Amino acid sequence: MSDLSAGEVKRVVDACGAEEVVLALDPGAEGMLPQLTSALQAARVPFRIVPSLFEGSYRSAKLAGLHELPVVDMAVDPLDRVQRIFKRILDLFVAIAALLLLLPALLLVALLIKLTSPEPVLFRQERVGRNGAHFTLYKFRTMYCDAEERLADLMGKNEADGHIFKIKEDPRITAVGRLLRQTSLDEFPQFFNVLKGEMSVVGPRPPIPAEVLCYETQHHCRPKGLPGITGLWRFRDGAS
Repeated sequence: MSDLSAGEVKRVVDACGAEEVVLALDPGAEGMLPQLTSALQAARVPFRIVPSLFEGSYRSAKLAGLHELPVVDMAVDPLDRVQRIFKRILDLFVAIAALLLLLPALLLVALLIKLTSPEPVLFRQERVGRNGAHFTLYKFRTMYCDAEERLADLMGKNEADGHIFKIKEDPRITAVGRLLRQTSLDEFPQFFNVLKGEMSVVGPRPPIPAEVLCYETQHHCRPKGLPGITGLWRFRDGAS
């Protein structure tokens, strides 16, 4: 290949009847690229180059320019613009429908919480959302108000792996709260988070800031999209 000429390239292209050449080199053969492109340019044969820098498939990649250099622009958002709009419309439809249909049940739950304990009906907690933005997550309160203060005394009984705390017989849970957790009714105020654009109906579990601080490099891909009320994580380890 060291003596590859424009004439030879032209003869091969004409013999194949090709109008354009696509260069897709095997890994390790990138050193041939300058010689091949020079020969194709000299032969005035139109050509395109398939980058061999990536092992994965990147449907969102596009060619861009950086001064005089061609570069491959890699989008990190897992959804394109049309998909994001469609998903947002679907989220709004599901959230509005759920809140309207379940409004009587939600009012009854709020009344039961208020009658059985004087603390606020809603539990608010800071969570990490899309691209690391913090937001306030809403739930029906299922624990006593001093639950956070009592957490340190219970850490030794943690039954979950990683940085998540979970025990089956948590003494911080109220009687009404236990029923709400069993039926997942405590999660329904999160539809207001969906209306605000902070969450999606389906997505990764929204972590608390303390969990994110313990993330390793491979874990930081999680906050790229909106967190969800439900998802595959619920079937794996139950409601959080």
